[in-house]
Amino acid sequence: MKFLSTALLALQAAAIAVTATSITYTPCGDSQDGHAFRITSMTLTDGLDRKSWFVTIFGSVNKPVEEGSINIYLQRKDTGTGVYLKYDLCDALSSMRLSCPAPQGSRIAFMRRIEAGDIEPGEYTMSLFGSTGHDISKYDGQTVVPETVFCVNGDVKFSSLRL
Repeated sequence: MKFLSTALLALQAAAIAVTATSITYTPCGDSQDGHAFRITSMTLTDGLDRKSWFVTIFGSVNKPVEEGSINIYLQRKDTGTGVYLKYDLCDALSSMRLSCPAPQGSRIAFMRRIEAGDIEPGEYTMSLFGSTGHDISKYDGQTVVPETVFCVNGDVKFSSLRL
């Protein structure tokens, strides 16, 4: 009986899980070369638990940055409501065994986890940017702030899984 109730709970959890079905992205700003980080690609993968995703950006360091944050702004296309996620830049660098500031020419791969509870199914515009000294809560999804060290814009669709 306990096995059956556990199996039913697992099925219910799977029925409400959310997955990302697509992602497109473009570097933003006047010149990626002018930023501290040059971004070469961005990927979004489902977590093994089917309750989260991992946004990963790959690139290299153009010029050292001593502090800052990696910020994700997800804005629903139909309602315009936004979700902000923030990750410390030096923590991300240290997870790759890089010092802060990272030396010029270093290869980088930042990963940020998005929890399913933070996202409702729908189509979103995703802005992912690194900044120093910027209050992400004032970010409008459009303006590239002066302290930007890298910037990537993308579109992503999150949809519910059905059994």
